[in-house]
Amino acid sequence: MRKFIASCLGCLLVATPAFAGREPVPPMALTEHDRVVAGGRAVLVELPQYEIGTDVDVGRVVSDSSQYGGGFLGALILDASDDKRERLTSMEMDKATARVAPLRQAIRDFDFNALAVASTRSALSHLDWFGAQNPEWIKSPSDNDRRALISGAGTKQLATISYHYLLSPDFTQIRVVADVTLWQPAAARAGGPQPALTAIYGHRITAITELRKRSYEPAENVALWSADGGKLARASITAALARLEQLIPFALGLNQADVDALARKKADKKADKIFAAGFYGPPVTAFPSIAGEKVIWSQGLIEVMPTP
Repeated sequence: MRKFIASCLGCLLVATPAFAGREPVPPMALTEHDRVVAGGRAVLVELPQYEIGTDVDVGRVVSDSSQYGGGFLGALILDASDDKRERLTSMEMDKATARVAPLRQAIRDFDFNALAVASTRSALSHLDWFGAQNPEWIKSPSDNDRRALISGAGTKQLATISYHYLLSPDFTQIRVVADVTLWQPAAARAGGPQPALTAIYGHRITAITELRKRSYEPAENVALWSADGGKLARASITAALARLEQLIPFALGLNQADVDALARKKADKKADKIFAAGFYGPPVTAFPSIAGEKVIWSQGLIEVMPTP
């Protein structure tokens, strides 16, 4: 049972190397010293999924650290020793897998990888100071893969953008997540092993599309996404990636004062907040949002929009 749940968790989180088992958590703003790097930056797009993912929510879990509003990750972190919770989670994952099958079939030929690479290239092209090299992509890289790319590119830093896309637990949303991380080799020791990579920046950015008409029945929501060869799902994922093309450069442009100000608003009970797609946080007014869309700060940038 534990192996099953661990494998499911891996499918969701393999795209988040900067936040998995690394201390301390990298800052969400670049220092002026780190913004411009001689020789530019190598870029690696990480695309671990082979199909759209799912998330489940087993009971009420209080976990503001999870970008997914609790759910599967929060349940495992807070109740890893609770066998009952594990059994319930396993059952819900089985149900979610069965329910999402029609959508996976409908969009089986959808080339998420190509679109994600193109979106990355477009996003970084807006930042002349970033010095992005032409992005390469890989499914699930190791630290050795990342070090080899830095060495081969002749750069001092590597930018990784790890994408994953999944349905919300009630199947009313499709969430496309981009984990942006900047790495540089740690100081080498004379005669020692090849230096490890250190994350000097990390930001999780999420673009969410919501069904305009929703049902309390998950299967009915899946049917809406799947209809006409998955037309709505394809358009929504494409729209989310297009918005990430704008959100990624905006996030990289934030300085520490910007991040601190947003964090203060998040913590201030009197500050204006928005509840959107299960997330709660202050509006990010500096981002040029489109009518009908909402951009909030909740442990990172989150944009919520209706389906196209």
